[in-house]
Amino acid sequence: MIVWKSSDIPLNEENILTFLGYDSAKKAPVHKRVLKVIRQERERALPLLSCRGLYKLSPANLWCESDIFADADSLAVGLVTVGSELETEVQQLFAKGDGLRAVVLDAIGSVAAEAAAGLLNEIIVKQLSEQYPFATRRFSPGYGCWDVTGQQLIFNELAGAEETLGVKLSASMLMSPLKSVSFVVKLGQSTMREINEESCGSCRVKPACRQSKGGHLCSIAMA
Repeated sequence: MIVWKSSDIPLNEENILTFLGYDSAKKAPVHKRVLKVIRQERERALPLLSCRGLYKLSPANLWCESDIFADADSLAVGLVTVGSELETEVQQLFAKGDGLRAVVLDAIGSVAAEAAAGLLNEIIVKQLSEQYPFATRRFSPGYGCWDVTGQQLIFNELAGAEETLGVKLSASMLMSPLKSVSFVVKLGQSTMREINEESCGSCRVKPACRQSKGGHLCSIAMA
């Protein structure tokens, strides 16, 4: 298991605004009160984050249910979480009627989870670069052409995820804590097909995608 200090997790203001639904491409002004709350909640979020993750190397031929893995030699199966404390605080803020702070803190949790996934991705590529000189960007079940049921494959591989990270998978393929990210990185001796922004056209969540509105790539394409 890999554990990160809260200070290791970049909580970029622009990314927080993206998760809040702001479209940076339109350069719309952000209300001063919103910016103030973002900066306050970003500081308050740090002691609430318990960012940790793990990954496992898996033979690609065991994942034969989809041709998206056919050109890989191996797969790095990863899972990260920011823990449950931030989620609990969001629920308490909603209960108190402080919706703005709750929504902002929730967005910060999403940014933290994606940032942790990015850090784990970097570790995977660095540690396995000699064995596998080529690696795709990470991508997650439920995006692009990979069905959300792929979550079960990931949790089957990471059998100790609940005990080690405290992350559970429900029958509806939702993770708990919610601020968790599961993903796969394809590894090989030669270049492989990227599951990237080209998949956006057929992605089932495109109409409600917060990332694309801000000009960013989601988990299927972020390095």
